[in-house]
This record gives sequence, structure tokens and C-alpha cells, in this order.
Amino acid sequence: MGEIWNRDINPPQQLMTTSGLDALIHNERIAAAFDTYERRANHWKRAFHVGGVITLVASVVGMGLVGYQAVLAPIAGPLPLAPVIGFFAGAVGIAATGFLLLGHPRERWLSARLGAERLRCFKFRLFLLLAHGAEADTLTSRIRQETDRTLARFDFQMGGGFAVLHYTPSSDESAVPPLAPGAATHPAWLDAAKTLYADLRINVQLQHFAARMEDRDAELRPMRRFGDLLFAAGLLLTIAQLLFDGAHWALGGTGISDAAAASMTFLSLLLFTASAALLLLERGRNVEVDRERYARYHAEIAAYADALPAADLAGFLTLIHDIERLCLCELRDFVRDMRGSSYLS
Repeated sequence: MGEIWNRDINPPQQLMTTSGLDALIHNERIAAAFDTYERRANHWKRAFHVGGVITLVASVVGMGLVGYQAVLAPIAGPLPLAPVIGFFAGAVGIAATGFLLLGHPRERWLSARLGAERLRCFKFRLFLLLAHGAEADTLTSRIRQETDRTLARFDFQMGGGFAVLHYTPSSDESAVPPLAPGAATHPAWLDAAKTLYADLRINVQLQHFAARMEDRDAELRPMRRFGDLLFAAGLLLTIAQLLFDGAHWALGGTGISDAAAASMTFLSLLLFTASAALLLLERGRNVEVDRERYARYHAEIAAYADALPAADLAGFLTLIHDIERLCLCELRDFVRDMRGSSYLS
């Protein structure tokens, strides 16, 4: 079974424990705002990648037709449907390229993803309110007030258009509040709070990063191997043609036939073009950079997971601060890396 997405935002009711801590894990306003940004991010992500793949396919088809017309057509004759196929591939390619350049699907995807993940971090930063205690009515009231304040600020910041992509975590986004006077270092509810945070935040993040690493490994290896195979095949055809011509010249022959030479040249060009298209596909999907980032943050989150069981209340709050800061930094790095991805160059 695959990963269940966003189960930390919409956890099952079975996780409800005491009424006080329930307010931390079931926040309908955050969940509703998150769902809006999540749907928007998924829509524009699909649009960006579909547009990129269409551009690459149209380019390969167009280059293949141009190569055929230049190399093989004088010998084998023109392809009957070449003008129709060429016109269709060119029109589709231009439309897809125009969409990528003028429709800004990448920027729309990243700004929506930025919004969704900041909301996720905000939900778990509410655990810092435990510095004031876990009395049900007081905690629920504080959560409501903090949700109102932060969502209003969040909406204002997200109104900046694509400028939000220059996001840098601010020092006050996860500041640790001082403990309430007389607060116990290990109150009775602390273990339950640590269990909830570990289940919903730490373990979900660890599983998510591990799953994404596996996905990137599964995607990167065959893509690179196939691209290398295409490039090597084109190179071998080119070398073989040169060797045939050299051998026939040295032996006083006339070389291979024009039809054979043209066929080898055309296949070499086609293989090199397909290999280049795969490199652009890898660049557009940013596979290797994603994999390295997931591995780095997985290791850092795992270190915090090891430190959680022994933490007292102050240590628990500091750990929450550090993890949420780390997640915001990962979000910043993700946006920066994906802004450098492109299917066009």
C-alpha cells in the first residue's frame, strides 16, 4: 500500500486522547486552508510536468522529421504524412512552450506548495502553546486565538504573488515561548503530547522522506541508464560509419552505400536527440537534487526522533522549535531547487 498523503493534517478520530490535546491535532480551519492550497499545488504541478513532457516529445518528433528530410529523404523519398505530422508536432510544441513560459505553471505550483507546507508547519507549532499548560479550555482558547492571528498574517503574506517564492523562514515563526510560572518540568500530560507529536509529525516526516528517496531512486536509475544507452548507441553508430568509410578508403573501395550511410547518420541523430530529451526530462523533474535533499533532512529528523523520549517539557518545546525550523528550511530549499528546474534548457 502506498503512502497516505496528508494524514498528519486530517488524522483519524481514533487518535483523540484527552479533550485538551485534541485541540492540537484537530484544527478544522487549518485543515480547510491547507486543502485549498494542496489542491491548487497538485493541479499546477501536473500542468507543469505534462506541459514539459509534451514539449520534449514534440521536439523529438520535430527533430526526427527534420533529420529525415535532410538525410534520408533525398535517397528514400519523402514521408507521405511528414508535413501533417510536422505541422501538428510544431503547433503542439509551440503551444506547450508558450504555456510554460507565459502561464507560469511552475511558479503557481511552487507558491501553492509553499502555502500548504507553511500551514502544515503552523499546525505543529501550536504544540509550543503547551508552555502555558494543557488545561482543556485554556489551551483551546489559546489555539483559537493563535490560529486567527497567524492565518490573518499568512493570508496577507501570500497575497504577494510570485514574490512569496523568495521565502526565508523568519525568527518568530517558531520561537519558543517561556514556560508558565511554576510549570512542572515533566507534567502528567507530557508523555501523551510527545507521543502525539512523534506519531503525527516526526514519524510521518520520516516515512515521507524515506518514500520520496525510494521513488527518486526508482525514477533516476532507469532514466539515466536508458539515456546513457541511447547516447552510447548513437556514438557507436557514428564511429562505425567512420570506420567503414576509413576501411573502404584504405582498401581502395568506394565506402558503404549512400543509403546505408544516410540511414546510420539519421539513426545517430535520432538517438542523440532522444538522449538529450531524457537529460532535459531529468532536469525538469529535478530528480537527483530532490533525492539528495530528502536524504539530508531524513537524517536530521531521525536525530531529533532519538532525542525525543528523554526530553522534559523545556526540551520538548525546544525540539519542536528545532524540527519546525528544519522543516521550514527544507521548504525553502525545495522551492529554490525547483525554481531551477526547466524542461526548456
